[in-house]
Amino acid sequence: MRLHSTSLALSMAVVCPLLEAQDEGTLKGRVTLASDNKPLHHATVTIGRLGRSAETDEDGVYEIRSLPPGSYTVSVHLHQLSDLIHTVEIKPGETTIADFRMAIQPVKESITVTASEREQTTFESFQVVTSLDSVDLAMKAQPSLGEVLADQPAVAKRSFGPGSSRPVIRGFDGDRVLVMQDGMPTGALSSQSGDHGESLDPTTLERIEVVKGPATLLYGSNAIGGVVNAITGHHLVHSHPHQGVTG
Repeated sequence: MRLHSTSLALSMAVVCPLLEAQDEGTLKGRVTLASDNKPLHHATVTIGRLGRSAETDEDGVYEIRSLPPGSYTVSVHLHQLSDLIHTVEIKPGETTIADFRMAIQPVKESITVTASEREQTTFESFQVVTSLDSVDLAMKAQPSLGEVLADQPAVAKRSFGPGSSRPVIRGFDGDRVLVMQDGMPTGALSSQSGDHGESLDPTTLERIEVVKGPATLLYGSNAIGGVVNAITGHHLVHSHPHQGVTG
């Protein structure tokens, strides 16, 4: 009796996986290009509901096994081609064939949403620039650059005493904030040492521009925090090219 029970248990242990395998189905097919029916390799076939996916081989063939019976949405993705979505029915113990014919995506559109009341490109929309003209600078009349910009949006100051303050933009300080004069870096030691101030007199400037956001990457890796460009009246005094020196 004990031997009979053991044999029955072993038989059930072998039969149950076989029954489960018979209840599962397989999804198989081929992905080709619609224009000339050429196979597409490395296309990704995904069953989103199950989180199962497979890539096509050199012949464009894919196969996903051990799928529970049911109705599933299958998507195919390959770069530069339009995605395809089909609904397939997986039946117990059967192989379901689902072929896909992908086409080249003719139009790729991008939509940029802005709040400037005018049309802008994506590059223009993320440039955040604050500008202070000569009137604003005269009303502030501060001895250092950091004190002049201290109350601007996203700008604070780092100070070790009167006349030595430097702007801190969005929490970045030191060599993460680039200070320029007429488009050229000042090269002052204030970016390396906190007790040094910028060698700029705000009362003599025509305008100060503060650039924040991703556009600062155009100025180099040491400007990821922001850029301060101090513009003088040099272009008004020297409106013609310099003659240079001869000898």
